[in-house]
Amino acid sequence: MKKSFIGVLALSLAIASCNKDKSSSTDPTFGSVSSIEDLKVPSSFNWASSKAVMSDISIVGFEGKAKAKVRVDIYDVDPYLGGTVIYSGFTDAQG
Repeated sequence: MKKSFIGVLALSLAIASCNKDKSSSTDPTFGSVSSIEDLKVPSSFNWASSKAVMSDISIVGFEGKAKAKVRVDIYDVDPYLGGTVIYSGFTDAQG
């Protein structure tokens, strides 16, 4: 009885939490732009679509020593969700 109650409760919660996406904008003209000329962009808008990122990656084995010649791939999103490789390389002698 207790397990079925918990199951019904979990199913009800899952169904109740499903919502359609709603526009987060309160502007009634949101989404009504038909061409690029219709856009009203503030002069302070940053048009940059990329930025430089510095990162250090170390590959260390079970024995605590750096691993050389290990391939490292960096993806834009999870590769199992369709991500693509944005960088690929091998570690040097210092891992």
